Amino acid sequence: MKKSIIFMLISIICFVLGSLFTYILAYHNNNFSNEQTNSDYSKIKFLSGEYYNKIWNQDDVQNIFDSNCVPDMESAVQIANVIFYNKQKQGLFKEYKLQSVFYDESDNVWIISFWKPYDEKNCLITVGSDFNIAISQRNGEVLTYWVGE
Repeated sequence: MKKSIIFMLISIICFVLGSLFTYILAYHNNNFSNEQTNSDYSKIKFLSGEYYNKIWNQDDVQNIFDSNCVPDMESAVQIANVIFYNKQKQGLFKEYKLQSVFYDESDNVWIISFWKPYDEKNCLITVGSDFNIAISQRNGEVLTYWVGE
């Protein structure tokens, strides 16, 4: 009986310490400082004007990296989401959701498409008016975005 009480106390202490450790670890990992996440934009130096080295206007600029800037679908969707969410902040495309990702193999371009999902309750489907974004795989440039018919 005495051994079972001691075992029970040790188990409770281990459980409490483990829970405390897990809480501290989870709290610490979810609260990065602003230096780690760059989420405090007030500390970032912002300038505007004419940039001195306009290499993006040169046709012969070569990609100094061996790999593409947007190598996969997940990267393309993250870039497209930034543009899409800014359009939603403007009050556009409120009910639209990511619906399709197409990779054009001949031009190395990601095409990310958003439209209203099928309304099962009212059996309605939106024809046309999809919002599309084309992104270069090579350098991440947003080539264009448009609304379909």
